Amino acid sequence: MTTTLLDIDAVRQRFSSLQGGFAFLDAPGGSQVPDEVGDAIARALREASANIGAPYETSRRVEAILSRSRADAGAFLNCSADDVIFGTNMTTLDFMLSRTASRDWKAGDKILVSRLDHDGGVAPWVELAADRGFEVDWIDLTDDLRLDFDDLERKLDDRVKVVACVYASNAVGSITDAQRVAELARQAGALSWIDAVHYAAHEPVDVQAIGCDVLLCSPYKFCGPHLGLAYGRHELLESWRPYKARPAGSTPVGRRFETGTSPYELLAGFSATIAYLDSLGGLEVLRAYER
Repeated sequence: MTTTLLDIDAVRQRFSSLQGGFAFLDAPGGSQVPDEVGDAIARALREASANIGAPYETSRRVEAILSRSRADAGAFLNCSADDVIFGTNMTTLDFMLSRTASRDWKAGDKILVSRLDHDGGVAPWVELAADRGFEVDWIDLTDDLRLDFDDLERKLDDRVKVVACVYASNAVGSITDAQRVAELARQAGALSWIDAVHYAAHEPVDVQAIGCDVLLCSPYKFCGPHLGLAYGRHELLESWRPYKARPAGSTPVGRRFETGTSPYELLAGFSATIAYLDSLGGLEVLRAYER
């Protein structure tokens, strides 16, 4: 008999939204949020309503929130805190980073996307191609709705600049071998660009093991606030020229790609989300329970 390490009744007690007798099955609408995440957001608004860089206590609290959230994101993705980028949501980050990555590309360059992809991972490239004269091609699927790696290898040539695909399809659930995608893209001199929005809600993410160049996800899919979260390979981020307003900070390197004032209260909520997941044993325990 399989046993679980989770006390599910105790977990549910941490969610006010789960006390009314409803079951929330609206995955596209996001996950429910434990009360401690909302409390952290409210506390930041009450006690840290400031901006970074000022010589007073509320500013120092904001800086502590920002530092902790970067460290938490780095631990969640298994990367340096320096290589983390926060944004309004995954789609906005994808639009921004795709345009940053392509500044030096030329008309006729090629982008590969997958037919498993959510449009949030496709539209940025389609619109970019329309603006800049790039070509978008589609990686086909196998009969069992998985990425067709034979088709990917056929379509990888010296014009391909990026291979963008989902880690897991939010439509049919197929999991993609992202490590193989990254390896094939690297061999062809292209970037690997992974949409992990659906995957990161159910499986641990390790960008070092994947070897990808860019990976994006959304904390609101795993009991957090509405945010976008991205990882970029350090050397790649250092090589890009960001779209930036002065005098916004440029260190660490991930900060170069964050525009304007950060939503510090949501970053405090993100750290509370990671603490909540860790208190249950992390995604490894949650994955086993879901299975």
